[in-house]
Amino acid sequence: NMENTDKKSALEKISAKILELDGQIEALKKEADASSADVKKELQRAAGELEQKKIEAEAQFKAFTDSASEGLEELKAGADRAVAAMSDAIEKAKEKFLKGK
Repeated sequence: NMENTDKKSALEKISAKILELDGQIEALKKEADASSADVKKELQRAAGELEQKKIEAEAQFKAFTDSASEGLEELKAGADRAVAAMSDAIEKAKEKFLKGK
């Protein structure tokens, strides 16, 4: 079934992206531990926000996983947006951190 194949492929991509972003959050936390107090506080705050975005992305992912084929595109778009928001937040946190170095 083509629809199931598309869904499986989309789920794999979103899942991989969430895992990749999770790794970046962990890297950010390690970076925070090795930073000065000011930068550390900022990075920890950013990591907290990212954790929240990750939870949202995972919720979208779960909704997409559990859904039947109707509304699939909409759910996929929601999951993609959640992952993109997470990605964006990580980039901003990195930029801010690099400026502070």
